[in-house]
Amino acid sequence: MIYLDHAATTPLDPSVLEEMLPFFGELYGNPSTLYSLGQAARSAVDTARDRVADLLNVPSREITFTSGGTEADNLALRGVLCEVRPDRRRLIVSSVEHEAVLDTAHFLERHGIPVTVLPVDGDGTVQPDVLRKMIGT
Repeated sequence: MIYLDHAATTPLDPSVLEEMLPFFGELYGNPSTLYSLGQAARSAVDTARDRVADLLNVPSREITFTSGGTEADNLALRGVLCEVRPDRRRLIVSSVEHEAVLDTAHFLERHGIPVTVLPVDGDGTVQPDVLRKMIGT
C-alpha cells in the first residue's frame, strides 16, 4: 500500500515509540498536578520543551505544546492578532486553507477583525499580484 495522507497522520518512527512507551504505562501522570506522578510527567514535558527550544535556537518559554493542529491554528491566529494595534488588525487567508484556519478566520470576522479570503488559481496557488493588491488595500 502507498500511503499519501501524511498531512493527517503518519506512521510513528520506532525510536519515537521507544521514547514514548513509558508515558503509555508507568508515567501517565497529569503534568499540571502536584502529586509525584504528575511532577514526573511535568519534568518530561519540560525536558521536551528544552530540547525543541535548543533545536530551534529559541528560549524554552517560547515553545507551546498544543493538542493538535486545530488548537495550534487558533492559538497562532488569535495570538498574533491580539498583539497587533487595533487599527492595524486584519487577516488575509487563502480560500484553500485548512478548515481550522477558515473557521478561526470566520470567528475573528464575527468579532470585528476584517478578513480577506484570497482566491487561488487552477493549481491552488495564490497569485502574488492579487496578494500584493490585498495587502495594499
